[in-house]
Amino acid sequence: MIFLFLLSCFSDSLFASNSTHEDLFQNINEKIRQEIKTATVQSLPELDSLTTDILTIYREEGTFNHIDYTRRDRTVWPPLQHLDNILQMSLAYTTEGSLYFENQTLQKKIEKALAYWHAENPRSDNWWQNEIGAPQRMGKILLVLEKGKKRLPADLLDKLLNRMAFENGDPKRQAGANKVDVALHFMYRACLTKDTTLLKEALTEIYSSLSYTMREGIQYDNSYMQHGPQLYIGGYGTAMIKGVVDIAILFVDTAYALAGERLFVLSKFVRETFLPTIRGESMSYNVLGRGVTRLNALSQRELIPLLEKLSVIDAAHNEEYLQAIARIGNSEQPGYHLIPFNRHYYRSDYTLHQREKYTFDIRTVSNRTARNEQGIGNGEGFKQYFLSDGANSIQVTGHEYTDIFPVWNWAKIPGVTSPELIEIPIAPSYITKGTSAFVGGVSDSLYAAVAYKYQDAYENIHSAAQKAWFLFDEEIVCLGTNICSANEHTINTTLNQCLLKGEVYINREDRLQALSPGAYRYKDDINWVWHGNVGYYFPNGGDVGLSLQEQQGSWFSINNNLPQDTLQKEVFTLWIDHGIQPENEQYSYILIPGIQQPSEMMNYPVDNIQIVANTNAWQAVYHAGLNILQVICWEAGMFTYKDMSITVDAPCALQLKGIGTGKGQLHVADLSQTRQTIALKIKVPGIAAENFLCTFSSSPHTKGATYCFPLQTD
Repeated sequence: MIFLFLLSCFSDSLFASNSTHEDLFQNINEKIRQEIKTATVQSLPELDSLTTDILTIYREEGTFNHIDYTRRDRTVWPPLQHLDNILQMSLAYTTEGSLYFENQTLQKKIEKALAYWHAENPRSDNWWQNEIGAPQRMGKILLVLEKGKKRLPADLLDKLLNRMAFENGDPKRQAGANKVDVALHFMYRACLTKDTTLLKEALTEIYSSLSYTMREGIQYDNSYMQHGPQLYIGGYGTAMIKGVVDIAILFVDTAYALAGERLFVLSKFVRETFLPTIRGESMSYNVLGRGVTRLNALSQRELIPLLEKLSVIDAAHNEEYLQAIARIGNSEQPGYHLIPFNRHYYRSDYTLHQREKYTFDIRTVSNRTARNEQGIGNGEGFKQYFLSDGANSIQVTGHEYTDIFPVWNWAKIPGVTSPELIEIPIAPSYITKGTSAFVGGVSDSLYAAVAYKYQDAYENIHSAAQKAWFLFDEEIVCLGTNICSANEHTINTTLNQCLLKGEVYINREDRLQALSPGAYRYKDDINWVWHGNVGYYFPNGGDVGLSLQEQQGSWFSINNNLPQDTLQKEVFTLWIDHGIQPENEQYSYILIPGIQQPSEMMNYPVDNIQIVANTNAWQAVYHAGLNILQVICWEAGMFTYKDMSITVDAPCALQLKGIGTGKGQLHVADLSQTRQTIALKIKVPGIAAENFLCTFSSSPHTKGATYCFPLQTD
């Protein structure tokens, strides 16, 4: 309220005179035109060539050959090409130096094409095309033509603006990225009509997306959701950031400048959540939703201009944006200026773990959140069903998964325990929640323990497991227990499935071996595998499968808007086979990312890791080097380890840090997000037996968050 009041006051004073009013709109409109030209025009020869090509397919009634104006496609909607053609023509007409600059014949054709669009009013079956795609393009066209030698007829301009006003959506009915996108063409219309009231309304809607919410948008844990309670840091999160930043840069040093709490929220989200999901130039596939099935989806090089703008808008953090630009642009190493941290996003069931050597994340789903949307309506995101069941993106260089997805075996997703189905099911709705309440993690901002109660009876999957991850500096310990299935297919836990790059080594019976391409199986006789700067250690053996082979697939198989051509890629896949219809099976493995050579694995101090328990009641790991004990308590009771004991009256996750140092800490989280209190009794060396009553906030904003208590010395 304070922000909006100040905005109103500043705006009223700013527009005290008509000359100032005109100057502002003239300045903003020119900035928008320059942005459009920068994004659209590569060079004058290319602009002229494209315009010439467009004119060869122009028809006298104002249409273009090869466009079917009756099509209503949801994703790739052919009639939008009509507006794209007009924008190219308009740029040629208004760009000095173009062969078509101020060409009267071209201007008449632009006019006819706009009149045809208004008269026919093509419509898509996707609201997004009608309320965002088309009106945004129209706004750009009209702003470009505003500088033309000859203006559009007033009646045609009025018709086009009226349709934008009354038939192209309302940002008040939208949230997150969609709110910003609809409000953008409201802002275009305000600039075209020099309407300060409309401009304030549009910017109020745009900036309002920069607030914490329990609905779609930036969450109270600093994650991002769209399409219901669905993780979408990339995709819609990217769109929201881009929309806000492209607008905010126009208003720097004006009364409409993004500032205060709104700027704080944007800055915090971009710097502490969005950018850390990017390793080198590649974003984690876990945060992209259905967008992961698009060509070149992981590459974020197009963000560089956006980050350059942010360095101006959020000048206090200029250095961080420049460092991110260096990483994404590959002028510096992927770990350049990365600070170690861990964040568990309790609102979105997502965990992000960053170190200089690697980035690792965990994507889960509970009965509070939604699975990745897949294959419904827009023809993309097929085969993603298991992607929400504990998927891990393991990135060292950032290129581990580049465009691998057409050839991926989607029944062997890294980190996931699932049946090896031939046909991957499609969820019944694009918003399909998980089934378990006990999902989440405890985090002290550096280390974390995460649990996922996997149980799924949909489409005869009929499988379950208790999965846990223990995240430290050099290692991630992965445990699974109570693995059961009534499905007729083999149940696997996949350690990784990434591009096969470089050599693969194993240590078997204490002998180092380099492997040739092929398929391998090992039964309790393999110590570790090394590939792509990642070590995979098996402390308790297992029935291990390893594939170093070519895999085939097509983009069309996961995205019906893309080509059907068959592609081949060399793929590294490592998994543990639990057999058909297992009962109470287990697994344990340790990921060691950032290992540059297999010789480092030979001398790795794996004894630092002590797997204390992997049962249906407790999963626990003690890290001797860090003096940290992490425990997933699947039920109430007493857990003991050496001369330590922990008693809890309800399931939870906890971490004991600094044991016996006099500066110990206890971290606790209620993963089911249903408890008001959890009672604990802790007995550890050097500390008097202590009783803790962890009282959780009643606010829904923080349910699932971690609580910290000091451990008092004797």
